[in-house]
Amino acid sequence: MHGRKVAVSCHNCSRRRLRCDRSKPGCNKCTASGLDCPGYGRILTWVEGASAKAKRPRQRSNEAGAGAAGAAGAVSQPAGHTAAGSLIASGTNAALPISVRESRFGHVDDVTRLYMEHFENRVCKDLISHDHPGSNPFRQLIPLALEHPFLLHILVATSALHLFNTLHRTALTIAQPHLLVASDTNHRLGIVTNSEGPVDQLSKTALTNALAAKHRAICSLRTALAQPDDGNREVILAAILFFINFELIDVGNGGWQPHLRGAGRLMALLGQVQRSGSQMANGLLFDVVISDCLIYHILGSTLSPAWLTASITHQVLDLFPILERTEPYSYLCCPTALLKIILATSQLSVSVLGNPDPALLAEATASALALLNEALTLDTHAWAVKLGHHHQKGGMDGSPKPKPNPGTTDTDAGAASSSSSSSREHVASAHRSAACLYILQAVPSARASGGVSIDELVADVLGHLGRVGPGDAHFKATSWPTFVAAAETRDPATRAWLLGRLLAVWRVCPWGYIFTAVGMLRRMWAVRDARTVGESDFGRWS
Repeated sequence: MHGRKVAVSCHNCSRRRLRCDRSKPGCNKCTASGLDCPGYGRILTWVEGASAKAKRPRQRSNEAGAGAAGAAGAVSQPAGHTAAGSLIASGTNAALPISVRESRFGHVDDVTRLYMEHFENRVCKDLISHDHPGSNPFRQLIPLALEHPFLLHILVATSALHLFNTLHRTALTIAQPHLLVASDTNHRLGIVTNSEGPVDQLSKTALTNALAAKHRAICSLRTALAQPDDGNREVILAAILFFINFELIDVGNGGWQPHLRGAGRLMALLGQVQRSGSQMANGLLFDVVISDCLIYHILGSTLSPAWLTASITHQVLDLFPILERTEPYSYLCCPTALLKIILATSQLSVSVLGNPDPALLAEATASALALLNEALTLDTHAWAVKLGHHHQKGGMDGSPKPKPNPGTTDTDAGAASSSSSSSREHVASAHRSAACLYILQAVPSARASGGVSIDELVADVLGHLGRVGPGDAHFKATSWPTFVAAAETRDPATRAWLLGRLLAVWRVCPWGYIFTAVGMLRRMWAVRDARTVGESDFGRWS
């Protein structure tokens, strides 16, 4: 597929009335002009097009009639929703109690309230390293959502899709991952539509509601963007973050990329303005929103075309201090210093990709070796201890440290804190070796002089991952080093262990990107195993 040309001109050349060379993934004429090639597909304008409408399943009349008016509009009343306001998955290991409390969400209808409670009680836990009272700034989005419809709709959509994955996982079980790795949402809807169990019906309703709420979010956000308000920029960025999260929870092929491009442009604007006093009340919340957008940019740059790396402007890079401030509660549990190294490696890789100039290659090799040495010498123990001290001081929003459970001694609390610090160090160390693997993959010429082998780095990742089990709060943060190590190993037993670990992450944190990663690994392994002995393994993972 590589090197083939598309049948239409890119959007930049069309607007400028130039003859486009129609190269993929981006037009060379744009690159030569210093422009960010927008590609050949549809440009996101926050208007739902025909393809999106086609993906949204029609609601049956009995479902639509059960929907409540209000913020959720015509979303369906979930099957099994009792008068007491709880969802019960009969015949499963776990019921899904989602109480409907009138006072928490004011004027919203019961369906919206149900999904917002799932967001508050379950989704927010996935977004942060440790979820304690007063420690999760993402819950501050709830009162903001009641003021901004576009934010409310995308939170409802994200929560409904998360609930679908949770129910779908229960209905199909992890023993049938081929059913969960469907290529698109419509395919997966067809799977649950053809089932008749109570969990399957709940799954179908949750997915229908997710798609309907996402459509409303797009329409509401289009209205907000048509009426610019500097005071809404942070809230709009928060909404865009959850459009990205929606795509990552879903099982798709790069649907997060257009949203990430928009988030980058908005972050650049935010980097040029100072927060007003009224905005400072939510300063912590917007810091974690910006932090997550930056993390998605950086990790996405290891997999995506050059435009993603190029789109990270100097203004966005100036926001890196926010990453350092938000380290104590970042879900990723990765030192900011390593994230800087990963981004620098992506930029370095783009600069030498397809360029045979020996001088440029020598310079890139030297830079890669410097980055490798910087990563190898990073003190993850000191980093973990520093974050441990931060957690011991109290809630991350300034609230007092939560009281221990009755019967818990100071010794027990100290042991728990020490264990958390230890697992945090292991996750950070796994990220460190994974970053080194990425450096050697992105700039292969550095392998001969790197002083460390691929096998040694993979073994180090495995050793640290083995110390962080599914019951650990940081287990969900291990997917990236697990993916990188799996991409770089040829050993069948190691591949199987790492694949099983990714599926275990799904059990803890049911986000669809896990199965996107599994699919990528299987394709990479097939290509690598088909090569003859002596052929190069070099090349970008994407």
